Amino acid sequence: MNTNFNTLIAMNNFYRCPLAWYTFDLRKVSLSILMVAAFMLNGSAMSTYMEDSESPSVSDQVSNMGSSVDNLLNLSAKLASADQWLAFTQTGNTASKVAAGNSVCPCPNNTPPMLSVSSQTFAMQCLGDLPPPPTVTATDDCDGDVNVQQFIFTDEQGDTHCTLADAIGDIPQYWSIWLPSLPDGFSDNWILTNEGGSIDVFADGSGIISGQVQSINDANRKFRMHIRIENGLDWNSWHALQTVSPPFVQRTYKDDAGYGAAGGNLWETWMYYTIDPNNSYLVGEGTLTGAYLNLKQAPSSRIFGVQIGQAANNTNANYGLSTWFSYTGFLPNASGQLVAASGIGDVNVDADCGQPLYQCSSEVNYTYVAIDQCGLASTATLTYEIEDTMAPVLTGCPDDVTVQCGNVPNAAVVTAVDNCIGAVAVTFAEQTTVSTTCPDAMTITRVWAAEDSCANRVECIQVITVVDTEGPMFGEQPEDMTIECGSEVPMMMN
Repeated sequence: MNTNFNTLIAMNNFYRCPLAWYTFDLRKVSLSILMVAAFMLNGSAMSTYMEDSESPSVSDQVSNMGSSVDNLLNLSAKLASADQWLAFTQTGNTASKVAAGNSVCPCPNNTPPMLSVSSQTFAMQCLGDLPPPPTVTATDDCDGDVNVQQFIFTDEQGDTHCTLADAIGDIPQYWSIWLPSLPDGFSDNWILTNEGGSIDVFADGSGIISGQVQSINDANRKFRMHIRIENGLDWNSWHALQTVSPPFVQRTYKDDAGYGAAGGNLWETWMYYTIDPNNSYLVGEGTLTGAYLNLKQAPSSRIFGVQIGQAANNTNANYGLSTWFSYTGFLPNASGQLVAASGIGDVNVDADCGQPLYQCSSEVNYTYVAIDQCGLASTATLTYEIEDTMAPVLTGCPDDVTVQCGNVPNAAVVTAVDNCIGAVAVTFAEQTTVSTTCPDAMTITRVWAAEDSCANRVECIQVITVVDTEGPMFGEQPEDMTIECGSEVPMMMN
């Protein structure tokens, strides 16, 4: 059988997280030979796409895909030509960790680019008042115009809101985000900060994974996380789709820890999404300010997606989510210079979900990053603090009035409109206090009130004073008359 070494690598890359082949060691060659043997002797292909690991073991889970050598060679050829989801270089002693870096610095200096905006904070009442992101430019003493990256962060709540926690499994190490291909000196494991994280899922099948993570070894190294997911599907709809690149097979799930199977094929209850590559990123904070990583779904074939459900975190039996991504962006090297970087990563988190409350306060950030050819960065963030503190406005409130008893007006029709959510309901209450000296005199107090979803309340009060200042009036009265003496006097009228 004429199977070249590139085919072995392709097979190895397809059936596990593709690690950097930057060293030619016996372990990796042996792994590829074992995989070929598995095809030839068992007539089967490994069904489990192995969990990311720098020292993986061969999976013992196989599914029948035919026993002929022709099938094996055909599959090997497809694997060799497939668009692997490896989004980073595989050369050099740091392999996938940091790419060759920026262009030659045109005039070395210590002055970063200058952005056309500076960091500012704005206050507003409603999310609907939020302006679109402004166009921001940057110039540099040496480079002239410098490209500006824009990142939008929002804490908008969806129809389902889940609080995230690091997924802790059977191994001592744990994380929320795993970044095994960062430069030397970086930790692979990133955990949620005290600020935490969340996922919000919307009725249209989209969602946002957000929050802040820090290096498990250095709390000052942080990333702001924003991963937009889309195209939500249940298991039957997801599994009915094929991958988008060879080999064309049905899309599936990951359950390396086995908790999905132990629970009785729980993956059939999960929801599946894909990462939106245009709106998913990790942006550096703390000592990583200026760094950023743009994220894409991995594998690019979409054999796996973002999976959400019971035991879906691929780590334990808790409700959670997991996904796999590739990234490109900029990270600091040992001297602090920002250089081009690319690699892979995982998300593995628990999720505590419920129905969200109406958001009365939120924050939206437009963050801008400019990096010149010398690896110097400038950043600016426009922060919009949104808090609804304004009560609705009532229309149709009547004035106080004094009326005679028997002439009390009907209650007025009062409406209310809120500045953020529009029309709101109006409640009505009435109280009557009768005079102790005159039973027909009284005070009627009418109250109309409206409250928005943020407990901003408004009311109007009408006081109706009912008096009795007019004496009784006779009905039919007899006319005066003159009669002769001896004539009968008319009867008195009642």
